Amino acid sequence: MVFMRFLAVIFICFIFNSCSGGTETGPNVYVGGAYSTDSLDRACYWVNGKQYKLDGGIVRVITAVNNKVYMAGFYRQDNEFKGCYWIGSARYDLPGLVGGGFGIGRISVMDNNVFVIGNTSDGVRYWINGVMQELPPDAYSINDLYAINGSLYISGSYLDNGVIKPCYWINKTRKELPAILDFNPEWIGSLIDIENNKVYIVNCYIGPEREDDRREIISVSWLNGIQQHVLEGATFAFAVSNGDIFMCGDYGDRMYTKCYKNGVYYNSASPNFFSRFAVSRGRTYTAASGSDYKAGYFIDGGPADGERVELGTGAYAVCIYVDR
Repeated sequence: MVFMRFLAVIFICFIFNSCSGGTETGPNVYVGGAYSTDSLDRACYWVNGKQYKLDGGIVRVITAVNNKVYMAGFYRQDNEFKGCYWIGSARYDLPGLVGGGFGIGRISVMDNNVFVIGNTSDGVRYWINGVMQELPPDAYSINDLYAINGSLYISGSYLDNGVIKPCYWINKTRKELPAILDFNPEWIGSLIDIENNKVYIVNCYIGPEREDDRREIISVSWLNGIQQHVLEGATFAFAVSNGDIFMCGDYGDRMYTKCYKNGVYYNSASPNFFSRFAVSRGRTYTAASGSDYKAGYFIDGGPADGERVELGTGAYAVCIYVDR
């Protein structure tokens, strides 16, 4: 099926989308993905278990503001995949977006403006309302963004005398992330989240060479530029909830993706088809689809210890967003 082409991409997708809201009976749960019909995959999303079908091929990221759903992904035209975003059922193009690498990193909404970050043939770029933007003038690369309270936050890297160094920008003003590890790491990417005007970032580094000639990936979390937690392994996604930092990724057990809360093991978040996870009121929600092609998500854990909510057969859960 067409969706299988995305599995490797989905596995390394980055990003969590945070928000505010919810109801007394529990938070609203939004899941994006695809369903299969006539040997083709078609885009869809679920709100609290109810499915809505879209004109397109697959939803890769999803968020909601005031109960309005925003998504980004791809549609198929002339046997090619083209990038797009949806506001409800209305589809808009994202010219230049390609499906390689992590594809789409995040969708964020501020003052009715839609921000999307993703891959192009010239590297990672971002769009505002479908219009591709210039990078910050001192940027070497960008990896993630978050728009909130009138400001656009972008994480990435810049060049300092030929050395690639991690940083972030607030409305294109660069903020340093001083490396305080006890070695000179090779920086390979970052994720960003904002809560209560505090900037949380996870950076992934390639560690020093070991005696067996292997080099581990090391994940480091930061709060307003101050190092918080260090984990051996790759972080695929992270989230902040009430000041608690949740990091999720491959930390040495490829059977299950592990989650850590404030640097302490929290649970095994999902099977190998890990895509996105969200945190609401101290509980984790993870979109997951297994080899049985059943869409669903786990609450507080994976197959071994978590509660699974089924969304339907012949469908794929790719991304998730939950009101806080």
